[in-house]
Amino acid sequence: ASGTIGDLVTFGNFTLAASTTTSGEHTIAANFDGSDSNVYVDGYLISETNTTVTSGAKLLTIGQNYAGRIKDFKFWNLVQRFFRKGILESYSSFYTNLTGAYSVRLLFSNYTGAHVRIKRSSDNAEVDVTFDKNGVVVTPTDWTSWSGSDTLYVMKWYDQSGNNKFGTASGDPTYDKTNKRVVFDSNDYFTLPNGVAPTGDSAYSIIAYHNTIGTDGGIFGSGNYGTNDQVLALRRYNGNGGYNNYWWGNDLQAGTYGANTVVSATYRASGTTRSLYTNGVASSTTTTTTRNGVAGNETIGVTNSNQEYLNGELYELLVFDIGLQASTISGITTKLRTY
Repeated sequence: ASGTIGDLVTFGNFTLAASTTTSGEHTIAANFDGSDSNVYVDGYLISETNTTVTSGAKLLTIGQNYAGRIKDFKFWNLVQRFFRKGILESYSSFYTNLTGAYSVRLLFSNYTGAHVRIKRSSDNAEVDVTFDKNGVVVTPTDWTSWSGSDTLYVMKWYDQSGNNKFGTASGDPTYDKTNKRVVFDSNDYFTLPNGVAPTGDSAYSIIAYHNTIGTDGGIFGSGNYGTNDQVLALRRYNGNGGYNNYWWGNDLQAGTYGANTVVSATYRASGTTRSLYTNGVASSTTTTTTRNGVAGNETIGVTNSNQEYLNGELYELLVFDIGLQASTISGITTKLRTY
């Protein structure tokens, strides 16, 4: 657009308008996906607004009062996807703070690799699998026939943070394709390379969306078990009916355990605020002493040197190198539980 700013497209009461002048050629796109109205410029999501669309015929106009050039125009009466949008797209500003991100759904469009590597029971054939934000398989395209009625073992859980901290299966964790989650028995877990858990006295946030968890079952763990303040772990804690974010000593125990819960633990660093949240609500917030977290023994699905097995189902695990604000924890929790 150059010169006077005007409306590019109007459709009923909805208008796609230029907000500033710019030179060059650009692709502008918009869609309504059933809950959100989205605007993209050159493939990047720049606006996402929750809205509704009324039924009935609508007037479509192109270029009304618009001083510029339109090279090409296309309109679809379906949800055209201009790129694969992740569950947490509206929180993409925190993407670079992720140290590890594990899910059987697409979290951020920044990540374009596979999500899990699956082995089927009938012949031990393996394939990399990708999902959309709803957990629907995108690749392989023959997924329904390929997976059949087989038991599906998760061999690798790929890291969507882009840091290549892939989880490698120990035991036989499986993929539940009906409920779209990873299932752990009493001796299943994933080992991780060093670097997912922030070390020293640095800040962190851990967010995990789970279904059931066995008594005292571990979600995420790392460090030197047995030495005070050298551990970073999050597990169910049967002692108080909730959860425990422990450093081996200086435990923070709070919340109420339940199936289909998002549990989060945050620390702002240097002996400052430390919090536990369940379903986005702070269960306990306190100041605490400093920690001395060390690398090593990094796992999903077990803590305390392979003594506290998750023994349940997990949808997501996210680890950040910052202490996220309460509003961000609440927002991410809502997004994870929506899809």
